[in-house]
Amino acid sequence: MLTRVLLLSLVVALFSFVQAAQFSNPIRNSGPDPFIVYDDVTKKYYLMSTTGKDLRLVSSSTLGGLKDGTNTQVYTSDAEQKSGKSFKELHKIDGSWYIYYTLDERPWVVKGGANPPFLRLTRITPRAETSHSIDGTVLKYSGKNYFVWSCHTDNPSADSLCICPLTNPTTLDWAHTGVISYPRADWEKQGGASINEGPSALYWGGQTYLTFSASHCKTASYSLGLLHLTGSDPLDFNSWTKTEGPVFQSGNGEYGPGHNAIFTSPDGKELWNVYHAVTNSAGSWYVSPTPPCLVVLPHAFLLYLTLAYSGTDRQTFAQPVDLSQFSAKGPLFGTPLK
Repeated sequence: MLTRVLLLSLVVALFSFVQAAQFSNPIRNSGPDPFIVYDDVTKKYYLMSTTGKDLRLVSSSTLGGLKDGTNTQVYTSDAEQKSGKSFKELHKIDGSWYIYYTLDERPWVVKGGANPPFLRLTRITPRAETSHSIDGTVLKYSGKNYFVWSCHTDNPSADSLCICPLTNPTTLDWAHTGVISYPRADWEKQGGASINEGPSALYWGGQTYLTFSASHCKTASYSLGLLHLTGSDPLDFNSWTKTEGPVFQSGNGEYGPGHNAIFTSPDGKELWNVYHAVTNSAGSWYVSPTPPCLVVLPHAFLLYLTLAYSGTDRQTFAQPVDLSQFSAKGPLFGTPLK
């Protein structure tokens, strides 16, 4: 009997080792603003990230398989091709899939069918006068859906977090918009900008949270903060409690970890944090691919190089959230794991 138990334990341990070996970071070598969801119907993980030109869906039956998973273009439009698309999220609402994304600093959404890949998507146009409304996500609370995004506020002048009800998955109730977070602390104002952006919902133990990214995304000081819904009205600023400092920041050779999303394991027993980070301690910068310009003067040659900011150097990483002390401390994000 003891031999059988030991043999079974060895098999389980070996299986766990093989499963772990199949998953390694980074998930994608270039994958800014990642979003992952696991679908119980198709038994697949779906990953979206910013490409700047179209909406693409990477799918795999395993988390590790997303590294080389099927990469499908699910939506594009000639009229929008020049402007670029970013901050994409995939949500299943009332049995249908919706992709929320940002175009020209405005929120947009396209609707798919019951199962990816998407077919015959319909574009929904947001209110024209809405300015700087990026990084939209869906928050579910008490049977209702809400839209949360990064918005510009005048007092203070900053990128803050706004929220409004969703009348339906493609219609926002702008008239009932509220602000739930302002970047006031020093850790939210690094890189010469006061920023709260990239909100993502987290649900566990009957509690509702929003993670968000703080400071300028180009810096190594880019980090995650956490809002806890301690009141009963998600539209009310006073219903949210913010952590005093970042809950996830640079470490172990990963810099500027942020613009994350929270997803659930297939068995529903784990929460995972997917985020982007860079390996450059100076932050996320690169030399623009624009060709250099050589100017010939009477007594000199001048070579102009254009330095530009881009997110192509951001890699996609994922790791589990520590829930072992949830009742006392809430979700713990730890430090970036290699």
